[in-house]
Amino acid sequence: MLRITREQFDTLYPDLAGTYDFYNNPVPAGISNGEFERRYLKSKLWRLNNLYTVTDKHGKLSKFVMNYAQHKVYARSRTHPRLIILKSRQQGISTFWLVCYFDDSIVTPYFSIGLMAQGTDEASTLLERTKLLWDKLHPSVKAYFRVKLVKDNAKAFELSNKSVMFIRVSFRSTTLQRLHVSEYGKIANSYPKRAKEVKTGTLQALAVGNTGVIESTAEGRNAFKTMWDDSLVALHSNE
Repeated sequence: MLRITREQFDTLYPDLAGTYDFYNNPVPAGISNGEFERRYLKSKLWRLNNLYTVTDKHGKLSKFVMNYAQHKVYARSRTHPRLIILKSRQQGISTFWLVCYFDDSIVTPYFSIGLMAQGTDEASTLLERTKLLWDKLHPSVKAYFRVKLVKDNAKAFELSNKSVMFIRVSFRSTTLQRLHVSEYGKIANSYPKRAKEVKTGTLQALAVGNTGVIESTAEGRNAFKTMWDDSLVALHSNE
């Protein structure tokens, strides 16, 4: 079941207006494998709300189902590939992008996905969460997309379709199809040189037209605030 109303769904996804019941109702009993694959497994929005398992804020395993904030940022990414997100806590924005990009790696061969971690502890946590997504993914889904795990170490998570999720503190001289930089404000405060590297190196690694996301909670006056303020100026100038 979706965690948004029909009205919210139609507003966020105008191109999908009228399909709320498809995404909100259970899969019909007796549906053939072919029909299920054609109608459901080929829909990214359906996959995001039905296939993946995460650890919730209470430390318990639960099926990932997008909340309103997650739907809002995903809907925006469908119309613009570059996002900067000023977030509040406990909305699961970082979790959403991890699941979203993991789904990309399962479905799309030869994808290079960059996850920028704040430090070694955060990198280790990202790796553990990525491994959980894989371990809990149903074998039939892995079989349908013909993917197997071929590498799982502290720096990369690679599948047999040649898609790789890299976990690093910089991505200079790398070509990426997806990028997520989490807590850029914290990085800017603790590692100002690394924050500068994001702009001069990491963002340059993202191929044109592909999705890149920088998000953070507010952390005072720093490189993230400057980036956020500049984005608002650009947005209003285009109105």
